[in-house]
Amino acid sequence: MTEREQLEGGITALESQRAVLGEVVVDTALAALRARLARLDAPEQQLKPVSILFTDVAESTRLSQRLDPEAIHAVMDGVLQRFTSIVESHGGRVLQYASDSLLAVFGATDAREDDPEQAVRAGLAILEAARRVAAEVRARHGHDDFNVRVGVHTGPVLLGGGVDADSSIRGIAVNIAARMEQTAPVGRLRVSHTTYRHVRGLFDVSEEPPVPIKGIDDPVRSYVVLRARPRTFEVTNRGVDGAEASLIGSECRSRPAMGVSHGAGRGEVVPSR
Repeated sequence: MTEREQLEGGITALESQRAVLGEVVVDTALAALRARLARLDAPEQQLKPVSILFTDVAESTRLSQRLDPEAIHAVMDGVLQRFTSIVESHGGRVLQYASDSLLAVFGATDAREDDPEQAVRAGLAILEAARRVAAEVRARHGHDDFNVRVGVHTGPVLLGGGVDADSSIRGIAVNIAARMEQTAPVGRLRVSHTTYRHVRGLFDVSEEPPVPIKGIDDPVRSYVVLRARPRTFEVTNRGVDGAEASLIGSECRSRPAMGVSHGAGRGEVVPSR
């Protein structure tokens, strides 16, 4: 019997047991079976433009040395649950977890125009949640070692395929997003220029030195996102800046003029200090 036949048989059997098991139990079980069946119908691999978010607890080794294993386990589990809820509330999906980090994508299932914006807003919300967790750790355990970094990049990736099809994501865009996180200042969110082009005018940012990335010829331009701008001050000219002609995922292959204004009144870029 094929996996499809097993799933369809399970769905039929559950439907026949509604009177016995109850609506809630049956609907919950059916959701998982139908999701699996939908994945069987999906292409083996998909090349899709997405916004990738990485977040990682900074210097988690130091924290683990100060807390007993049960305490550090409780802290990290709680943190990842909070961060997952934030990602999902902004339309994203967590693909991978590590002991103190997660990788999420926005646009993996239903691509939306505001996926890059939602990824950045989720990153800022994660930083805010991390500040609350830090206060809890300080109050409960007496340590000040909890903080996170967040990175976001927008580009094409291969989703699905392989033995880890449900969480598989591949492509240079993943490497760039990881480097955005790894090089972000502690407690901050760094985005690539490609992501910035999609969200310019929505956030106050600080221009940062380009980030070198292994496997890419030129360093990638990046920004630290300081805060979301009030809606009344948002501008509408998002997208390609001026004569900028680089494509998503290939921002590092050409280096035309940046095209962002530092003039008075625009407020789009806060010069780094």
